[in-house]
Amino acid sequence: MKNSKSKKIAKIIFVILTVITLAVIWGHSMVPPEGSTEESMFFKGIFDGMLHNVSGNSSFSIPEVLIRKSAHFSEYALLGAEFCILYLLFFSKPEHIRLFPLYLNMILASLLVAMTDETIQYFSGRYSSVFDVWLDCLGAAVAIPLVYLLVRRFFISDKKK
Repeated sequence: MKNSKSKKIAKIIFVILTVITLAVIWGHSMVPPEGSTEESMFFKGIFDGMLHNVSGNSSFSIPEVLIRKSAHFSEYALLGAEFCILYLLFFSKPEHIRLFPLYLNMILASLLVAMTDETIQYFSGRYSSVFDVWLDCLGAAVAIPLVYLLVRRFFISDKKK
């Protein structure tokens, strides 16, 4: 992004989106166990309905645990993508950013968010899981290099070409 005004707007937008994502993640962690189960069952009903419509077989059902774990992975994939974009936007020379240092920094940031997430869950009376922290980090770990490569490919001109 060469235009400094559009880069400034992008920074503001992605800071706001990241704050919203963090608020949603940590907000879900504050929901009591009954509310969390109710929310999972709501989405299970939606996905089961879609599965029944596509397959024509009403005996197919998605396990609740798959809904819950997919939510962990997806939330943190989104967060990892946002962290990556923010890092690229705020770095003075994005064309010099290399994947490995960016990756380590973003994974560490995601790990801190995930640990905070599970700590909030613990204090809200819900089950807190190291497995979920790993799953959260995996979501970020998948998204970060994909976003990095897409941004490098489509938005950062490489002077070496």
